[in-house]
Amino acid sequence: MNAGHEPTIKEHDDPSAFLTAVEEADDRILQLLSVWREVRGDRPVPLRRDMDPVLFPQLLPMIAQYIWRTDIGDFECVLSGENLRSAWGYSLTGKVLSDIVNADEHEVVVNRWYSVIDRPCIIYGSVKKDGADYPDVSGERMYLPIASNDGTVDRIMTLSLYSYVRSGNHNSPATLDRVYHINCQAL
Repeated sequence: MNAGHEPTIKEHDDPSAFLTAVEEADDRILQLLSVWREVRGDRPVPLRRDMDPVLFPQLLPMIAQYIWRTDIGDFECVLSGENLRSAWGYSLTGKVLSDIVNADEHEVVVNRWYSVIDRPCIIYGSVKKDGADYPDVSGERMYLPIASNDGTVDRIMTLSLYSYVRSGNHNSPATLDRVYHINCQAL
């Protein structure tokens, strides 16, 4: 998204649209969603300790976890896999979201991510672009709310699947252009 331009992101807040999109998603998206649903039990979201990496070891290179920092009003990355380092060109661990995304995207991204822990909801998004700016770009991301072990929903686990060729001045994977939300109670 460029400053001064309206976002072209299509946001869908319809549970059936979310379920349809996820059914067509990469199997790894479905795998992590299945683990998340299983370990949460009858709670709205699982506790951090329940999201045991032993349950999804092959996904760890594509996983990141962020915590909401009320003191700075931003998300901080507390864990990021090696595939994310390759995609972004640097480690995300220890960085806050304002250090990761472009300034003109930060507010949109923070608001979207905050909805994950506030509602709570799950977000799935995808992008497919071809052209001079982003040759052969495709990707999928899922954002899952996680509660700290005290029960406070203040964490997001992301699964990011990228396929692209880095070019020009782009230092980050492309912004999602199709985004779907579902409240956790609807699953």
